Amino acid sequence: MDIYTNSTEETDKNVKFIDLCFTDPLGSFHHMQYLAQNLDNKDHVAFDGSSIKLFEEINHSDLLLIFDKSTTIIDPMAKYPTLQVICDIEKDGGIEYTRDPRTIAKKAIEYMRSTGIADKTLFGAEPEFFLFDGISYRLDNGNIAFTVHDEEAPWTSDNIKSRFTNNYKSNYPIQKPMDTTSDIRAEMMIKMEMMNLQPEKHHHEVGVCQVELGFVAQSLVKCADTIQRYKYIVKNVADKNNKVASFMAKIFHDDNGNGMHIHQSLWKEGKPLFYSDTNSLDINPKYKLSDIALYYIGGIMKHAGSLTAFCNPTTNSYKRLQPGFEAPVNIAYSCGNRSVAIRIPDYDNNEPCAKRMEYRTPDPMGNPYLVLAANLMAGLDGIINKIHPGSICEDDLYEAENSEKYPKIPESLDEALNCLERDHDYLTVSNVFSKDFITKYINYKKDEIKELRRYPHPAEFKLYGHI
Repeated sequence: MDIYTNSTEETDKNVKFIDLCFTDPLGSFHHMQYLAQNLDNKDHVAFDGSSIKLFEEINHSDLLLIFDKSTTIIDPMAKYPTLQVICDIEKDGGIEYTRDPRTIAKKAIEYMRSTGIADKTLFGAEPEFFLFDGISYRLDNGNIAFTVHDEEAPWTSDNIKSRFTNNYKSNYPIQKPMDTTSDIRAEMMIKMEMMNLQPEKHHHEVGVCQVELGFVAQSLVKCADTIQRYKYIVKNVADKNNKVASFMAKIFHDDNGNGMHIHQSLWKEGKPLFYSDTNSLDINPKYKLSDIALYYIGGIMKHAGSLTAFCNPTTNSYKRLQPGFEAPVNIAYSCGNRSVAIRIPDYDNNEPCAKRMEYRTPDPMGNPYLVLAANLMAGLDGIINKIHPGSICEDDLYEAENSEKYPKIPESLDEALNCLERDHDYLTVSNVFSKDFITKYINYKKDEIKELRRYPHPAEFKLYGHI
């Protein structure tokens, strides 16, 4: 077949199916399987774009999946030998498709290189998730509720194991037998390794049933590809072990939610650009931050409001962004301080290649291509326009009296979308994000909000049922 693989030639001969994958603007990872012999000597196939949210209308529905042969790998989760390929999307005739998230991410890199500022990015993402025995929900007229089942959970009354159940906000990083999913996560790591995703670690997180798998920092597009395959592995290994994996930002109102902290740095000609012994912005040189790093941070801070429309793209996202649950809401930066939106890691401080910034507000419900591309565009805007980030914050912003000193990110998806409507010029430079795409995205998300407003909430019975 004419699709390059990262497998051996012998394995290649045994491939029965080709799994063509692409991502829609909402972040869903779509799969189309072909018998391998039917794709011999082909580099694209057609599909119905009108069946994908935020893509095409029914009267202009034809789109093409363009195989990215550098992404081919044997799928370790498939029953039959299957080669998985991540695709870009085009219109017929090689016309760029401006609503394809992966194309947007690639254009962000092209724009960065055109500025001469940098020629390489490193992004490291940390998508957290929950592992449950089961989760169910009802949205009937007379029954609106959801239920979570898990042997780790404090509310599980039928737990008869000879160990204590776990407590809220106190499970990082616990050991067996309190950590009930360690072996499942190890299996996930092995499957990730089989897909060349460069896994690094796994551990229990702070919340009940909350865990994380880590992988090494990668280029922007490769990092987004890895996040999509990471979720694919997590969900399928969980299912194989009779578990349910959820990347929802907030499920328990009195426990931590799932974040996706994003580590970022720029490089040029093999040299890291965020490290320097000095800077011209009057920021303490002990932090070893270059002017480029500080201006990049300034861009993220300036555009933090509109960034949340992509980094925190659901109504549920803002239930996580509450003080006291390790989800920073204040637009500030600091060294080693996890209560601010932007943290500069305080270890390997004298190691140039390790110097980076970490944006802590995003969650794993965001489309990774759009999230990473938007972050890069905001940072580049900061560098180009020399946006000063202000002074480094030394305060614990989880203390109320300190929190009031600093601006906050939006408190709702409505507010975030309004910010994106007002502030998106930095995204549309060189048509990286098209105005058409941004408008369509905003309108779709506003419809989501309208839909959710129709449903009564169980907490409303507690608050208003006596009236």
